[in-house]
Amino acid sequence: MFDATSRDILMRHFCPNVIWHGSDLISSQAEGRQSDQSNWTSTELSAIEGVWGRISTDEIGAQAVARLLIVFPWIRWYFSRFGNLADPAAIMSNLNVISHGKTVMRALDKAVQNPFNIENTFAALSVIHSEKLHVDPDNFLLLADCITVCIAAKLGPTVFNVDTHEAFHKFMCEVVSAFKKRYH
Repeated sequence: MFDATSRDILMRHFCPNVIWHGSDLISSQAEGRQSDQSNWTSTELSAIEGVWGRISTDEIGAQAVARLLIVFPWIRWYFSRFGNLADPAAIMSNLNVISHGKTVMRALDKAVQNPFNIENTFAALSVIHSEKLHVDPDNFLLLADCITVCIAAKLGPTVFNVDTHEAFHKFMCEVVSAFKKRYH
């Protein structure tokens, strides 16, 4: 999907608090501290929970997966069993897309409820996406971006301000990192 250079650029853009060596993750860093997925401030946790409490996860999930398939059409290949994905209208009304959006957000809800154990929360899903579904791991970054865009559009700049965006971005980077753990 992406060559190594493009992947490195995307990773550094989407998760700037992560230290990379080539395309290999060395460690996450936030505010100069090494993150072990339990390195959350009370302000960050409050921001993440605040976002989560203000959205309809089913609505955001459907919008985010639809956006993923529309903006990045090559990803439709993974969803060929979903039926008609021919155009934006078909994608946005596709019941399989809507259902998958709900599934994605329910998985994310588990991470919101237990932010100190994100890696274990997604361990089994990482194996499935890696070994069974053979999903390009770069697509997790794209989906994380789509989720963030949909939430920001829904909440607006007053609620989804810079500080909230930063905390939510850190959360999504931790989720993406957890999903990528089982990839070789």
